[in-house]
Amino acid sequence: MLNEEYNWSDVRYQISRRTSYDVSLSFDDIPTKEELPSGAILYRLDFPIVSAIFMKVWWMKESAFHRIFDRAGTTPSDLRKEWQNSLALRRPQKGREGALGGRTGEAAPRTQVLVIVTTRPVFAWVGLASPLFHKSGGEEQVYLPNLAHGAGPDHSHHARLLRTYTLPAI
Repeated sequence: MLNEEYNWSDVRYQISRRTSYDVSLSFDDIPTKEELPSGAILYRLDFPIVSAIFMKVWWMKESAFHRIFDRAGTTPSDLRKEWQNSLALRRPQKGREGALGGRTGEAAPRTQVLVIVTTRPVFAWVGLASPLFHKSGGEEQVYLPNLAHGAGPDHSHHARLLRTYTLPAI
């Protein structure tokens, strides 16, 4: 089963070409290793153009998504703000100037809602978001590394993309 052989100290440090950080800073306390069954639905809020979906490690359960949705106001902007505040997501950066003009990177607001479903049982670490980046945190989040391992960044042997939603940028 995915991540069965790992404990928290094995996955605590997220290392990539661009960033390296201690994932435990994103949790209020040490997260619990939890088995997610086949058919578990997970959500994330991302930028408009998303690649390497299964390289993403931060997700939320459907129940957390509904709590955030219920607390948010009536506009897509309200939903994004509540989502970013509850999960202590940093605000998007300005990005950088593109080669052909305009901005690249995180210049756009997070408007893409990704929904995946596990196709096999997996182990993930679940806990409450810490108050990082001057946000309140406090919502349950799921840290699920290794989904793309051996399958490529846009494929997984343990999950599949169920659907995407695009929120208006207002």
